[in-house]
Amino acid sequence: MKKIHTRESIKESTKNLIWEKGIKDTSIVDICKNADISRMTFYREYNNKNEIVIEIFSEHYQELTNKHLIILNKPIPFIERLNELIYIKLDFINNMSRNLINDLLHQKNPELKLLLEEQRQKSFEILFQQIITEQKKGHFRKDINLEFLKYYLNKLSEFILDPNLISIFPDTSELIKEINKIFYFGILERY
Repeated sequence: MKKIHTRESIKESTKNLIWEKGIKDTSIVDICKNADISRMTFYREYNNKNEIVIEIFSEHYQELTNKHLIILNKPIPFIERLNELIYIKLDFINNMSRNLINDLLHQKNPELKLLLEEQRQKSFEILFQQIITEQKKGHFRKDINLEFLKYYLNKLSEFILDPNLISIFPDTSELIKEINKIFYFGILERY
């Protein structure tokens, strides 16, 4: 029981720190101090910081995917489901520091980079299945080229890394909010 409690408290401490400071600026010393444990205790549970970061993000993305699926299966109008999805994404981003968002966008760790890419692909697949379903119901434009849409969304990842674009916004989360609004709602007023 103590081992599970210790592992969970280390994980929670690490998550709080990386959400606040970013991955790069959070050290094992910071984690141990925040969790009130020794380095030896940390290393009994985890081999290194990357291992715990990957575990945290694996669990976090699984939780996010589960929330998306619950929302997508709600018996409410499509636009309401869409608004709930956007809210979940924005809430996810708003709780992260600029440092963490930048660390994730510029990730060098191959394991975490792979996890992030797999999660992005998984999210795309869920989104595209929903778009196809909603297209058949008449909620999404029928003239949208899905291959173009996939290409466009993939390019957004590169777009977000552009320093000139980033400098327009007070922080990365504001940029991501604006991209989401334009993607989902366009630029024209609804009549």
